[in-house]
Amino acid sequence: MSGKMRDADFDTILVPCGADWVPEADTAPSPDASRRRSVIGSLAFIAVILDFVPVAGPWVLGLVSVAALSAALFGMKKYRPKPAWPWAMVVVALSLFVVEGVLRVRFNTLGNLTVHRNLDPDFLSLIGYALLMVALYGFLISRPHAKRRRFGVFYDGGIAALALLAVSWVFLIEPILGRSGTPNSVRIILVSYPAIAAFLLVANFQIAFSPGHQRSESERLVFISLVWLFVGDIFQLCAELHLVASAHVLVNIPFIVSYAAVTAAMLEPSMKTLFTPRLEGSEPWNPTRVVLVAIGLGTPSLLFLRLQNENFDTRLGLFITVMLLSGIAILQIVRALYDVERSESRLQHQAMHDALTGLPNRRYLERYLERALEGLSLEGEEKIGVLFLDLDRFKLINDTLGHAQGDALLVEVARRLQASVRPDDLVTRIGGDEFVVVLGEVVSVESASEFANQIRRTFREPFNVAEVEFVISASIGLAFAQPNQGARARVGFNEVEILLREADTAMYQAKDGGRDSIAVYEESMRTSVLERVELERDLRHAVRRGELQLVFQPIVEMKDHQVLGMEALVRWSHPTFGVLLPSRFIHLAEETELINELGIWVLNEALRVLAESRKTPGMEHLTVSVNLSVNQLRDELLVQRVTHMLAIHGLSASSLCLELTESEIIRDPECAIKTLNALRELGITLAVDDFGTQYSSLSYLQRLPFDVLKIDRSFVEPLSEENTVSESLVAAIVVMANALGIRTVVEGVETMDQARRLRAVGCSVAQGYLYARPARIDQLPHVLNLLSVRRSGATLDQVSSDEVRDSVELVSLRHGA
Repeated sequence: MSGKMRDADFDTILVPCGADWVPEADTAPSPDASRRRSVIGSLAFIAVILDFVPVAGPWVLGLVSVAALSAALFGMKKYRPKPAWPWAMVVVALSLFVVEGVLRVRFNTLGNLTVHRNLDPDFLSLIGYALLMVALYGFLISRPHAKRRRFGVFYDGGIAALALLAVSWVFLIEPILGRSGTPNSVRIILVSYPAIAAFLLVANFQIAFSPGHQRSESERLVFISLVWLFVGDIFQLCAELHLVASAHVLVNIPFIVSYAAVTAAMLEPSMKTLFTPRLEGSEPWNPTRVVLVAIGLGTPSLLFLRLQNENFDTRLGLFITVMLLSGIAILQIVRALYDVERSESRLQHQAMHDALTGLPNRRYLERYLERALEGLSLEGEEKIGVLFLDLDRFKLINDTLGHAQGDALLVEVARRLQASVRPDDLVTRIGGDEFVVVLGEVVSVESASEFANQIRRTFREPFNVAEVEFVISASIGLAFAQPNQGARARVGFNEVEILLREADTAMYQAKDGGRDSIAVYEESMRTSVLERVELERDLRHAVRRGELQLVFQPIVEMKDHQVLGMEALVRWSHPTFGVLLPSRFIHLAEETELINELGIWVLNEALRVLAESRKTPGMEHLTVSVNLSVNQLRDELLVQRVTHMLAIHGLSASSLCLELTESEIIRDPECAIKTLNALRELGITLAVDDFGTQYSSLSYLQRLPFDVLKIDRSFVEPLSEENTVSESLVAAIVVMANALGIRTVVEGVETMDQARRLRAVGCSVAQGYLYARPARIDQLPHVLNLLSVRRSGATLDQVSSDEVRDSVELVSLRHGA
């Protein structure tokens, strides 16, 4: 059997080298196994070369070629590589090579250079080679982003094949067969085999040794097979030209080694991952390609040294070959220049666009606004309108569902924004969940506001991402630039920076106004934004600087003023703005991810104070209530932290009550249920705060393990003889809570009339200014003494809330007010 069959077989396996694959960790052989395999193979090869083992006969080639075909069929069935059709091409090519080998032996074509040579085996072999090149192409284009590489890889192989063909013709074929009468068809066939083998070898080498490509054991075996196949084709050509005896061991041994390597590669488990598609980067202009281009351009000079005495047909053939060589080399150079230009364009596009959504980014926006501002007419009335859009509570989505889901939602938001704007408007994403729309038309404040409201309303339709429905809202700030605004030329800021900052300021004003709204920038907004920035900056250091403190408001039995517990409320003694309520800084803590640190401090400090207070006579029974944020519920270590704090301060779990508002529950009910159940199992009391101000869902009360329901002050304030609706609502809440086995606490009780009406509808526990305002812990004993006057026989009218306020210096601000 001829070496062409082995060549084809090897190229069949070579194709896998060229395709994308992802190596599997569990298929990689150990270093010891690889070394043993190498040693055994080397000893076997030496034994064959020295003719100690007579295995170089045609029958061995036939056996190995059939084994390789069988291995290919077995590997396809067992490992089911994808794509499958290139492998089918390989199997068909192998079958052709087996038939070709039988016919070659039958007609004894090796070394027959006459017109009587039977060319059927050669035609079958060339068809097999063509199928291998088709398979190689299939493996190459099966990879994502690899189609653009196919031309470069095939150009490289073409240069190698044509150069080898031309050199073989000039320096081997013509000097030896020039006057022998050998037909040109036979001559061309003789040089075609090593040329095609060189094509496949170089093409696969360029693919297999691309940067970042990790080779598996199967691919290593393929590459070994390829090298020995090429060597075998060279020796086969020498045998055809009678430079080497046809029975010489070197004629068959390279093919035997090649087929053995091919068989091992097809039986290797990593064969199934050899062509698994993987994402790859752009192809570099590597040293191998430089060498090949040099060969393509330098070979013509070498050939022309031998052309003086050649006949016309030879010169014509070489001229065509040289033209093809030079043309391919030039195409590679042009392609390299095109790749460089395309890479520069791609890099420039990436620098100016957001990688996630594809929208223009902040740099693009700034340059766009610079040109737009320069184009404003100094005498005209034109304005440039900017909409600064920020998604409300987007961080919650990232925290609960993960950043992948959040990114997918941002992509959908970008698409909806682009579909909502006009053709001349520019939509950009400048970071996170912030988008900026530059209005392309001359606009008034009224029309821009209406347009912003239209965009905001489009967000009311739910977003469907990966079968998950999101309902989100957006806060939008508007700012305008127009010529002759001297106030805009502030030192240290350019026009673009000022315009974006003002739109950002208006957006924050919209958020502070309740979210899901718009706000138009006014100069007066600067003060509030600067204050917000300063508070956010100082909040990061407030705990460390000792600026936070707790005040406590008693929770009282309405009947006899017995103090049951106290609610811990945090205050911030800011060095510039004075004592701040939580409503001024808690939302900043949530947005800047400081809420967990702040919440841990409040909880630990409240438990410390409770432990100290219980040492005072008459206060041994007190409990403490602490507000909890949903962000803290997402802390996987919350239960362990609470358990540890209780142990440190020597308190039982029943001494602690954790309060969570309805709005916090609705933000992440599943997370709330899981964590609250774990806290309830410890024995901690759980309360839903400000009940009635949000959804007031009965289903949540049934699912969540609450012990206490705190009725919001908004139900208490309207209580009067003329207003019976609020009284009925409170009564309904009390009945509902009693039915669920939940205790009630009324907040915000300030007058005797309110207390009387509340007691009449079944309320028994309350807190409010009527009983005591929030006080420091050192003032609390005196407050409790005053409240005990009721139990000593005085009437409630005799001990008014004014008397309590005048008796001690208390902080007169309530949490959330």
